[in-house]
Amino acid sequence: MTDDNLARVREFNEAFGIAMPERLPEVETVGDVKSLRAQGRGAERTASSLKEHAAVARHLGRPGMAMALITLQLIVEEAGELAVAWAEGDEVAVLDALADLSYVVDRAWLVTGMSSLKDRAQAIVHASNMSKLGPDGRPIISDAGRVVKPPGWEGPEPMLWALVQEAWPSVPFAGPFLEEPVPGDENNA
Repeated sequence: MTDDNLARVREFNEAFGIAMPERLPEVETVGDVKSLRAQGRGAERTASSLKEHAAVARHLGRPGMAMALITLQLIVEEAGELAVAWAEGDEVAVLDALADLSYVVDRAWLVTGMSSLKDRAQAIVHASNMSKLGPDGRPIISDAGRVVKPPGWEGPEPMLWALVQEAWPSVPFAGPFLEEPVPGDENNA
């Protein structure tokens, strides 16, 4: 089984000079380990709150809200487990967290009804990400190590909107990428 999106991300990492080591990179200092563990604990608190809110929504007969909250809870929980496992240098726990994270994100594709759009949406986002090379054809990297959008960069939303419209023509427009401002909407001017 091949993973087209993993190949796309590998292409992005190669183009943008993002390291892809053969083994889990160590977290260098005790302070870094503590910081990463704290991020994991913060994610655990957020996940717990999302879970509580999902239970309330379910009790109130709001299954759509409950599904959204529990889906987010699962993703945040697994991201927190990844942070702690990475901080501890536990390769088995990192592997487990990554597999679980992929699993719950795939679950999100299914419970949102968007699984049929996954490959095409990821291809659109990949093409958009690959267009983030600067005017000189080189990546612009922030101090934090993130790829920076170059001047004039346009996001994937218009193409994703077209994909949604193809799948569900009756979905009303809800995006911020209008050519014409919506009257009375100062955020879109």
